[in-house]
Amino acid sequence: MEIGLFFGTFNPIHNGHLLIAKKAIYKLKLDQVWFVLSPLSPFKENKKILDKSERAELIDIALSKEKKMYLCKEEFKMNPPNYTIDTLDFLKKKYPDFIFKLLLGEDNFLKIKFWKNYSRILKNYEIIIYPRNNSKSKFSINRTIKLDDELIDISSSKIRQNIKLGISIRKYVPSKINELIKDKSYYL
Repeated sequence: MEIGLFFGTFNPIHNGHLLIAKKAIYKLKLDQVWFVLSPLSPFKENKKILDKSERAELIDIALSKEKKMYLCKEEFKMNPPNYTIDTLDFLKKKYPDFIFKLLLGEDNFLKIKFWKNYSRILKNYEIIIYPRNNSKSKFSINRTIKLDDELIDISSSKIRQNIKLGISIRKYVPSKINELIKDKSYYL
């Protein structure tokens, strides 16, 4: 079974995340995409992040009608901060017969050399890169695939900023997520 691992804080999950996962499943014939929810990213230690259980609830709701997308909370069992290589080692040990591929935004891929044991990640895992800016970067590293050149102009930080400014986020998130964020006053 080929599994796309979509790592992130998903603060909050949005339509762009779902579209990227759908494209990876359809275009690359992945069996599933797991949204690997990071309780605490080593690169976001000082940023205000909604509690992991609240983010998990939002992801569960967003994925409730998706047949090949699942929430993965394995990092909840690990000591923070969460390093991708540690999670990959954990998942490979738990699911030795699965083939794991990473879904990474182009911006994160361009910073991969700052990750713990990044060379082992590049050596052992195929990386599916989706565009995060208007660059036409070409990646010459083996085991990388660029998903496509269509830019999805949605970000969690933009959504949080819109919420603080009182601007509707309805077009960026599934309707149930929009309702829950409003009802619970998340990100205000």
